[in-house]
This record gives sequence, C-alpha cells and structure tokens, in this order.
Amino acid sequence: MTNKVLDNQGLICGFLLRAQAPAEHALWDAASQAFCTNKSVWLHFNLVDSRARNWIAKCDRIPELAREMLLSNDSRIGLETVENGIVGVLGDLHYEFSDDPDELGLLWVYFDDTCIITGRTHPLKVIDRLRRELMGGECVETPILLLVDLLQHLTETFGTVTTFLNDRVDNI
Repeated sequence: MTNKVLDNQGLICGFLLRAQAPAEHALWDAASQAFCTNKSVWLHFNLVDSRARNWIAKCDRIPELAREMLLSNDSRIGLETVENGIVGVLGDLHYEFSDDPDELGLLWVYFDDTCIITGRTHPLKVIDRLRRELMGGECVETPILLLVDLLQHLTETFGTVTTFLNDRVDNI
C-alpha cells in the first residue's frame, strides 16, 4: 500500500470564506477551484516554491501589476491600489523571532472583493496566528475583513515587541 502525497503547488494554506459560518480549510484543488469561480477565498503561498510563483505569474484573474508586485523582491512596506484591488508588502515577524530587528519578515499581499492572496519566503508569526484562528473555527466572511484581522494582529504584535524592547532599553 502506498501513501498518496498531496501536492499543494506551493500553497501553504487555503480557506473558503463563508457568510455567517466558519472559514473552511481547503487543499489546493478545492481552493483553486473556489478562486476560479469567484468565491471568497484566501490563498497563502510559499514564494520560494517555483510552482506557486508560476501559478501567480499565469493567473490572469490577478491584475498584471499585482502579479508583478507579488513576485517582486520589493521590500518597501506599503499598499497601493491596482484596478479593483490593493497590492503591497507588509512587515511581519519571523515565526522564530528572537528580539533581533533583522528578524522582520515580509508578506506580499493582494486582495479584491472576492480573494486575498498572500505570500512569504519565511514562516511568519502573525500569518500563522491567523491560520490557526481560521482552523479553529473563526468566522471571516470577506477578504477585506480578513485583511482587517491581519492588520489588527500585526499592530498588536508590533506593539508587544515595541514595549518589550523599550523595557530592555530602560533596564540598560
């Protein structure tokens, strides 16, 4: 008996966002199908994986400028509008943050009315927290509400780190 290995094409996690119901975890086939049928979905990719990069590069549902930004090495944090959506780069802490400012990771993001696409090159703390909340039954109905949750979590996380670092400086 052989074990079938699931190939998620560089997708770290995917969720179907549903009105008045918990988000539904979805593997590659279900997540990409939902994305193609304009259902509300979050797709989070490992941008080190060439299959994820190829999928993003060829996905004509994402505006060309957004695809270029998602696949760029641009490290300038900020968001900008593109066609019917927003694209940009956000800062997050590496999953194993060790009080080192160089441990800041980058999250590339695109969202519109029906999808949020995120990608990273290293495991990130806030994205993992958001993933675990959705796996635990959190209800998030739309991509914009998911982005709001993400931004709130980033604010909380950086606030905690700032307080910690201020306390260390005061002690010195």
